[in-house]
Amino acid sequence: MSSMCGGVNRSLKGVGRAGVKACAAVVVAGVVVVGGGAAAWGVDGSWWYGSYGVAEVNAQGADGHGVTVAVIDSGINPRVPMLADADLVVHEPSFCMNEADDAPAAAATTDFFESWHGTNVVAHLVGNGQGYDGQSSVRGISPKARVRFYDDSGYYLPNPDGSFSSLLNCSSVNDVDAVAAAVVQAVDDGADIISISQETGAAAGSDLSVAFAYAIHEGVIVVHGMSNDGVAVLRVNGGVAVQAVGPDLEPATPTARLRDFSHERVVVAAGGQMLVQGDTDTGDWRPLGLAEGSSFATPLVAGMLADVWSVYPDATANQLLQSLIRNTGSEDHELGYDEIFGYGLASVGHMVRAGDPAQYPDQNPLIEPWSADREGFEPSPTAEEIAAGVRPSWAPALSADPSTDPSGKTSGKASGDGSGGTQAGQAPAGAAGWGVGRWVLVGGLGVVGLVLVAGVVTVVVVLTRRGRTVPRPAVPVPGAGVPPQGWPQPQGQPAPGQPAPGQPAPGQSAPGQPWQSSSWVGDGPVQPGQGVQHGDRP
Repeated sequence: MSSMCGGVNRSLKGVGRAGVKACAAVVVAGVVVVGGGAAAWGVDGSWWYGSYGVAEVNAQGADGHGVTVAVIDSGINPRVPMLADADLVVHEPSFCMNEADDAPAAAATTDFFESWHGTNVVAHLVGNGQGYDGQSSVRGISPKARVRFYDDSGYYLPNPDGSFSSLLNCSSVNDVDAVAAAVVQAVDDGADIISISQETGAAAGSDLSVAFAYAIHEGVIVVHGMSNDGVAVLRVNGGVAVQAVGPDLEPATPTARLRDFSHERVVVAAGGQMLVQGDTDTGDWRPLGLAEGSSFATPLVAGMLADVWSVYPDATANQLLQSLIRNTGSEDHELGYDEIFGYGLASVGHMVRAGDPAQYPDQNPLIEPWSADREGFEPSPTAEEIAAGVRPSWAPALSADPSTDPSGKTSGKASGDGSGGTQAGQAPAGAAGWGVGRWVLVGGLGVVGLVLVAGVVTVVVVLTRRGRTVPRPAVPVPGAGVPPQGWPQPQGQPAPGQPAPGQPAPGQSAPGQPWQSSSWVGDGPVQPGQGVQHGDRP
């Protein structure tokens, strides 16, 4: 099997959510395959763990310690064994108002259909591999990461064709888009990375567009799943779009091929025949199953970035993104882009082996400066919105009162342009503004109240993010119209569909394996160029 495709190293992809809409494709309940794709692969649902060499990477200290990953999804069940010892905090209640009783839904719940998707997404980040009755279960790629969970939708049920049906109709709190509200809350709470395994609209100037602009300006990496049917729904300018591939390194679903639309911010990651906890036919948590789609590839990419950031804490978000797209697959190569596999197969091992991301330009390589692409899509958010980095006017005011977050830390975040932002000791009073905001601590501390009374207000801490001095030189001036053919691409980025120097032309491949953990795994912990290696991010 070749390691390159159209000048890039291939990758994997995963599953999404609904409400908005889930990116998960075919769910296999009780380890009985429904729809033959996964059966044809004939591999274990944890195949990706060994292929990525996750155990070896984690043993070298690249395990997500000190990095905060915000997961925005449907509900979550913190009581499943695979999340028993995770550093997991759930924001309560949900950002979803149940239209039936006009009250916010609970984010943490043991109800299977309310929480199956979000639970399995989080497990691919921080799962411990422990199932029910002595069984194994999902292991996470970034076991030491700090996860903050936000529920922004109702719940849904997988259909045989891979789509999802909403079982709870919900509306947004205070008429603000629920995803947008969750994004802003995550930024204010100190997230380093935001992972969204779902599809939703993000038109220019919308609540969601403004929220993403705020996040990216503040130096938060946004990772989101793509549709499994090849339709671009969520196109976050400056964010990482993730598509899923299976064990054969082909798109996990037949229609999920990037060539059907223009999207130049893509990597692929494992997302086909993925082990999941729970039987979606019966609603029983105990059995194991298989699923496929970009929903699970998305947290894997977010976790890879967390792993690398944990050993190179002084790198900026922009530099992490540079490393992500330059170090795909297992072999060193020039930067390239393919119409199906994007920048290639995301590779945590290759990124770690490449060394400190500070060697790369402090510029977000995924920001499209043009006012519209060749298909007429306007980038969202625009480069101008990102450069301005304005906190949305509809977001609740930040409190000047000091407080602590659930982990007991106090701190502040600096804005991406270095102009200040929230100062140390300040915390967002988002709970009062949204009507939500109580934290539920889970993991090693146990679950504290799965059902909360609406209106309870708790001030939440702003966590410090490392290397957060972006986007310094990073935002290009927006141009009018569409990019002309042959126009220079940002920071060494080749024109879409064109190979980088020394790379094969599209449709051709180069020899070698797309990933081999043995090609980079070394002895002992990774030695970062600067900064601390263990402990919390300062």
